[in-house]
Amino acid sequence: MRVDAFGVPDTLLGPLPDEFYGAVGRIICLSALLENKMLSLYQALTGSQQDEHTRLPLSELVNRCSAVVSAAGPSDTRDRMSTYLVLVDSATKDRNDYAHNLWPAQPDGQFFGWRPGRATRASDNEDQMTSKNFADLQGTIDLLVASLAEWPHCFALVSGTPDEFR
Repeated sequence: MRVDAFGVPDTLLGPLPDEFYGAVGRIICLSALLENKMLSLYQALTGSQQDEHTRLPLSELVNRCSAVVSAAGPSDTRDRMSTYLVLVDSATKDRNDYAHNLWPAQPDGQFFGWRPGRATRASDNEDQMTSKNFADLQGTIDLLVASLAEWPHCFALVSGTPDEFR
């Protein structure tokens, strides 16, 4: 039985290239950083303390930020924030595919991701399948990097004047 450099047998994950795992690792680490930034953004939007809302997942933080932004604040700030939150939402959905799918190795070199549907949400009741390649992985990394690069600008828009959003 062959094992990789970390002692994981090929029979568990298949012989996927190390670059795949390196890219997925970056996606997960960048997402964790983005989740922390989005928590700070939501806290600023709502005038919350640092220990509030800390258990919300990234997707819920995005949804709540969107609700606050769409309801208040100057229109130019709302527009920029709304555009930003669409970017973050897209990156988050891509991240979920990589983090939650199984990735059995395929003979054609494509990455095939699969996970069963979750009966807890009607929209997720069917199995979810996706086919990816290295360009897709890089695209998700690029989305996450762009989200993190834009965050300071959006945070600056709302952190000094939270009353406009409450």
